Amino acid sequence: MEWYQRLFGRGPDIVPNSNEVMWQVTGNGWLYVINDPERAGRTVVLG
Repeated sequence: MEWYQRLFGRGPDIVPNSNEVMWQVTGNGWLYVINDPERAGRTVVLG
């Protein structure tokens, strides 16, 4: 989360719980970050 805070220059827009954060990047575009060590290094893209 700290890396993304530096990248965007602000904290997350939504914090659903202690393992998830979300930044609104564009009008309908969001970055959703999950702290999930078992899936570290993988990604999911929804369109």
